Amino acid sequence: MEDSRSSVVKRLDKTVSYLLDLDRSLSVTDVKVLLLVMRNTLQDGRVSEGIDSFGPSDVAKEASIPMPTASRILLDMSEKNRHGKPGRGWLLRNASDTSLSRTKYTLSPSGKKILSDLVAIWS
Repeated sequence: MEDSRSSVVKRLDKTVSYLLDLDRSLSVTDVKVLLLVMRNTLQDGRVSEGIDSFGPSDVAKEASIPMPTASRILLDMSEKNRHGKPGRGWLLRNASDTSLSRTKYTLSPSGKKILSDLVAIWS
């Protein structure tokens, strides 16, 4: 039992170190939002384009954060941040296929690489 706990703690440490090496300014909420988009992108254990309607309101609800906070975090993780400057580039922001007023977020190629690296830590 102790060995499995130690193994989990080591993997958690590697995960946190990996994410902080990507960007030292990441908050716990930022990580939660990124993991939600990753989870949405995975279907049957494979990376897909995700659910069409996964946008800021869905993230806000699932992460228990205000909608403006979810929107800001998603924008900052996208190609361009909320100020129109380069963002982290981990997410792609697209119009929803079902509603022009909704935005859909999926992983960019660099976001898929992060997901792959995190899976490797836990495999």
